[in-house]
Amino acid sequence: MVVAPWHGAGGSAAGELACFGAAVSYALGFVYVRRFLSPRHLAPIALAAGQVSAAVVLQAAVSPFLEWGPVTVTPRIVASVVLLGVLSTGLAYVLYFRLIAEVGATTASAVNYVVPIAAVLVGAAFLGERITWNVVAGGLIVLLGMGYAENRLRRPAGGVSPAWTVRPRRRTAPEPAGREPR
Repeated sequence: MVVAPWHGAGGSAAGELACFGAAVSYALGFVYVRRFLSPRHLAPIALAAGQVSAAVVLQAAVSPFLEWGPVTVTPRIVASVVLLGVLSTGLAYVLYFRLIAEVGATTASAVNYVVPIAAVLVGAAFLGERITWNVVAGGLIVLLGMGYAENRLRRPAGGVSPAWTVRPRRRTAPEPAGREPR
């Protein structure tokens, strides 16, 4: 909806499919972490270090086969790459793994759904990009999908109305030890 492939000017089909593939990969990543890594109760920093280390090894293995121009490596470039890797990516993955362990994969994945909406708003505010009807419709679809995935949308009880209502998510605290549930 957001890409508007019916216009034909939004980009190549391969690029649009790559964006879709990235979204599917993010979804599968959350499920994988929740299913296979979270039950091991590993420290988020250890998981993040493993993730970033694996990415470095894979990139180093693939880079010689890619078409690159001459590469100049200076101390400033090395410092930039290390800082981006540690602060941006590494810290983000620590938060990612901790969030999945604490609130679950579905809730944690909502972060990634909000990023495109924020990007559109930043593009409009700072770059003068137009917000078209299909971008608004796509954003609403994303928000409705998040609400549905979080089980915050439901039909009214006993009614046949097609209208959806939003209900707040209830979090209940565990009962103290030795007390009967109410």
